[in-house]
Amino acid sequence: MNMSEKRCDIVAELYEEDVYGLLGYTIKAITGIDIAPSLTFLVANQPSRINVIYKGNPQHVEYYPIASCFMHDELEENIYTDYVLKHSGVVGTGCVPNNDVPQDKRNCVSGSTEFFRPIFKGYTAAFFKGDVNAVKDAVVRFGAVNLDDFGVIIGWENNYWVIATPVRAHDDDPRFNYVLKDYIIKMSEKNFEGEVLINAGIIKVDCAKDPYSQACSSECAIPSDKSIQECPCVIGDLRGECLFAPVGSCGAIRVAFRVVAAVLVIPLMVLLW
Repeated sequence: MNMSEKRCDIVAELYEEDVYGLLGYTIKAITGIDIAPSLTFLVANQPSRINVIYKGNPQHVEYYPIASCFMHDELEENIYTDYVLKHSGVVGTGCVPNNDVPQDKRNCVSGSTEFFRPIFKGYTAAFFKGDVNAVKDAVVRFGAVNLDDFGVIIGWENNYWVIATPVRAHDDDPRFNYVLKDYIIKMSEKNFEGEVLINAGIIKVDCAKDPYSQACSSECAIPSDKSIQECPCVIGDLRGECLFAPVGSCGAIRVAFRVVAAVLVIPLMVLLW
């Protein structure tokens, strides 16, 4: 995070809330793509208003201010990872830098040499509570975990969590960089609370592990002309919806929702763009 990015208030806030770290490390783990996520692109794609509905009954409407660097992330709900990511995906800072909120939401900024190609559409935040094993399971299945009071956990080694931590080179340096730090795992801790990014609707089935899945049937031998409802994604599937889907058997995903979280909770609201 450089000086120009730090001057964009909303970027600084989302950075400190570990939105940047969780998103970047999850994308790297799931897709292998190493990008610096454009938080300003997420902000630019925020909804114009939110309709809050409880048990089918409208409660109230919240209107969002015009997106700019001077706004603040004031809602309890993290609108950017919960909803905007699912709706619009994200691009890297090579396409949309984090120093200003763009007006054009369908192209890279002028002068960029990158193609406008948002990734991670369909992904959203989910929250869980659990013990040490639940946290480890979440890291394995979802790539990274933003754990309350710890930060972004990307793995563990022996009895230590590996945590991606934003730090300054020195106190007067406005720039942040991520470094990996160790933190001892306390097996007695039972009440961890964490956040992961998931695509609950789409996974790539590994037919070697799940040969009886519909995705591995003869009817789906050539899936390119069929929908993912007819033929779910499999490893090596080139359909657009499947390219960045997480890998795992259907059984593994069911286990993930049963074990991690005891259970994952996905927030629900009605948003209008």
